[in-house]
Amino acid sequence: MASEEPSEVVEDMGVTGELAERVYVTGSTVRDVSDTESSLARATDALLRGAVLTGSKDRSAAARELSGYIKNAFKSTPGDALFLSAIAPSLDGGFFAYLRHHETVWATDIALGVERVAYKYRRIGRLKERYSLALVHKFAGVFMSIGLPAEYEGSRDVYAEVLREGIK
Repeated sequence: MASEEPSEVVEDMGVTGELAERVYVTGSTVRDVSDTESSLARATDALLRGAVLTGSKDRSAAARELSGYIKNAFKSTPGDALFLSAIAPSLDGGFFAYLRHHETVWATDIALGVERVAYKYRRIGRLKERYSLALVHKFAGVFMSIGLPAEYEGSRDVYAEVLREGIK
């Protein structure tokens, strides 16, 4: 249904009147919600229309609930995410930094400007130390809750037992 135009769905179903209008609005909502190129305004409008369509809420109640959900998502980010209001002077629309991959990169492999030389990486911004430390701290918390590999924990336990036995 998301690939067909809502008017085509109404025609294929052969419905008329109020039911045709509901089918059309439902089709438009499904299309808008599933559109990956959608703007935030278009996506939230589609979600609100969907809530009204189901009859579970009026638009203002659905908007309050959605606003609360979004606010909570910003306040309660996953352990490896940190909200940043800007990442560079020209990039100040609000971003989330995720530390999903940690890799050592040689400084000579990073393009710091707009040179025509090929580089493996391009720096788009640099986190201030307090933010990079906060992000690393949150990332460490993720691994603390997950735990370390069983081989590591087994090896650690063996050494702890050997040391414990030496204490008399």
